[in-house]
Amino acid sequence: MAEIIFKFDLSGDNGIDEERAAARCFRAIDMALVIHQIQEYLRSEVGLAEAKDSREAYSQAVQVYKNCANIISDHNIDIDELLI
Repeated sequence: MAEIIFKFDLSGDNGIDEERAAARCFRAIDMALVIHQIQEYLRSEVGLAEAKDSREAYSQAVQVYKNCANIISDHNIDIDELLI
């Protein structure tokens, strides 16, 4: 089994920067879960808009979903890769 050890030097002049780096590392899965939940919410909104039979509402919901998906993609984030 491969092992990765992250080491952060919280002392000295760079302590605050190291603390931020450690927090980002430790919270990465939480951030991935939030993005996943947002994606699921947007998918459900698209479905609800479609069910309401309002082309305008559906169109707007699809556009919002696509814009969010593009933002995620622009940052090379693959939620499935992070969560599975």
